Amino acid sequence: MKARGLPIFLFTLLLAVQLAVPIGTGAAPVMAPTHTIAEARALANGTTGVTVQGAISTPANVFASYELWMQDDTAGIDVYRSAGFPGGLQLGDVIEVTGEIAEYNGKKEIVPADLGDVVLIDRGVPPTPIVTDTASISEDSEGWLVVITGTVSNKGSSGFNLNDGSGATYIYRDSTTGIDLSGINDGDLLTLVGISSQHDSSAPYDSGYQVLPRYQYDIAHGEVLPIALARQESAGVTVTVQGAVTCLPGTFETPAQNRELFIQDGTAGIDVFNYGGLPIPAGSLSLGDIVTVTGQIAFYNGLMEIVPTEIVLSLIHI
Repeated sequence: MKARGLPIFLFTLLLAVQLAVPIGTGAAPVMAPTHTIAEARALANGTTGVTVQGAISTPANVFASYELWMQDDTAGIDVYRSAGFPGGLQLGDVIEVTGEIAEYNGKKEIVPADLGDVVLIDRGVPPTPIVTDTASISEDSEGWLVVITGTVSNKGSSGFNLNDGSGATYIYRDSTTGIDLSGINDGDLLTLVGISSQHDSSAPYDSGYQVLPRYQYDIAHGEVLPIALARQESAGVTVTVQGAVTCLPGTFETPAQNRELFIQDGTAGIDVFNYGGLPIPAGSLSLGDIVTVTGQIAFYNGLMEIVPTEIVLSLIHI
């Protein structure tokens, strides 16, 4: 039996489960949702008193202080509040929002009037992105967290086209995210996670569909699985994932050895362990480094891990 240290992975985006409490001021009660998000999206603009419930796929302050994105099992939607959101809401939190249905540049929104209209129901896990093709980024996908793979073209300072052969879609980098596009060039094969959105300023608002990456590790060179999807694979399956280092080699082993690290992306986290040593020099990693890991899925005492054959360190650090 291999000797190992305590296999603890602290996913810093998640907290302990709490009872439902209003995030805003006052003591607003938790209301039963009046609609699924798909039903809410189908309502006429100006419809008030709409209550939906879902998990946060993009917290406030990723794109702007006045918006976050949420989704349930039926659809996703932008939540807009010009006065901003209070602190404490995190990726994966299950929230309930009551507000008015609206539209901005073709993008469907729910607009809560007061802080008490946004209620924390539970601490949850980040939504798993939906695998789709580039041509399917449309009204049907708007609001979902998606993952697409394709070839880059027409790269500019704030975005580029991505095409898997089915038809191109536009990738827009919001400057607030701090995402660095300098390592991306026309012809590159990328895997990208982001929000399916829209920006069309003229009626009938049927164009301008785009994908908005949230974090630096939402963009990966090559065919890379989001960690949440890699965690659905069986033992022995070879996967390639990308994520930020959250726990360095040697942290849980005495004496310290270069055998184990933990990484996470915007969807999940995973242990990376090789009994014979990691395929990267000891001392070469820092917390926050973005690495691409290729290896086989395995399990140790119920802990899912990747047994790596290759670890590539990105030049970008977060």
